[in-house]
Amino acid sequence: MNFNTIKLFKNKIYKINICPLCKTSKAKYHSECNKNLYSEFLSKIIGISEEDLIKKINNYQCSNCNLIYKNFWFRDNILKNLFSKKIKIHPKGMDIYNKNFNKNFFLNELKNLKKYYNKNLPLFNKSKRTIGSIINAIKKQSPLKNRLLREIDSDNPNIKKIFKISTKVSKLIDQPKKFSRYVGYNDISFWNFIKKNTTKINNYAEVGCPSWGLLNKAKEEKKKIFFYKRNENNFWNEEKGCLKKSKLAKKEIVTNLKIINKISLFGIIEYLDHLNDPLKFLKEINYKSQNFFIILEKDNKAIQHFTSWENKSLKFVAKKLKKKVKFFNNYTKTKNIIIAIYY
Repeated sequence: MNFNTIKLFKNKIYKINICPLCKTSKAKYHSECNKNLYSEFLSKIIGISEEDLIKKINNYQCSNCNLIYKNFWFRDNILKNLFSKKIKIHPKGMDIYNKNFNKNFFLNELKNLKKYYNKNLPLFNKSKRTIGSIINAIKKQSPLKNRLLREIDSDNPNIKKIFKISTKVSKLIDQPKKFSRYVGYNDISFWNFIKKNTTKINNYAEVGCPSWGLLNKAKEEKKKIFFYKRNENNFWNEEKGCLKKSKLAKKEIVTNLKIINKISLFGIIEYLDHLNDPLKFLKEINYKSQNFFIILEKDNKAIQHFTSWENKSLKFVAKKLKKKVKFFNNYTKTKNIIIAIYY
């Protein structure tokens, strides 16, 4: 990495010297970040190669609370640029509305893959990600799915072989599996599970992507609902995306929790790992709610997520908030998630 690259970094990222949760300074290297859509765009915003970005920003693990966090993080103007200009609509959230989980869309995306191979790397990578997301959402089991994923992700993909396997895989496309990006968590059995493991729900609030959670299920049961639309640099604004598509009433969207009374249950869904001061946020939620639950992807190494959580980290939160917590790490086999319910 040359001097000019280092100088660029200093203006656009900063060193994280202490754990963002427990404030301990001792940490050890955990893993490197995975390349994805966000690393692609962040490298362009900063003006360096994606490889240099991945080399510089790594995941470290706190020796005290086990929280995994980035050793460097992006300045606010970089995050604002990413989430308000470059990727201003939540891709996974919009997949619930786009109806792209079907055989025709899958086969058409394969044509794009062939079209952009060795000609347009960003669009080729986009097609790879789209095809991969459909394969990972297929409910039916088959070794062909992993074979196709391996071939697509190889350094020298065999396009002819990809098309041959894809024809067979396309026949498996029927309904997306539970909790995949084409469905989210809006599931009646999951809502019943949450109800079973918490106290009586009179009203329900949620933060994260308005497309992904349980707001509709709560509303169907005549519960008063609120979507907490926070001002957060490292998350989508959603004004013209998922929030608009969700068709929530104006009175159901709040930007300040002070205007509403105590919440029976607060859902924090795939959101906490975006925040650079998670405990401050959780104290705010705890003050306003009787109970709350957190859903997070396990072992999330993506560069856009400031943190990744384990049970020990979430137990630390319970201790600080003087709460009890129940973990459900194996609730579903279709997605690698942690569910923590605080009461």
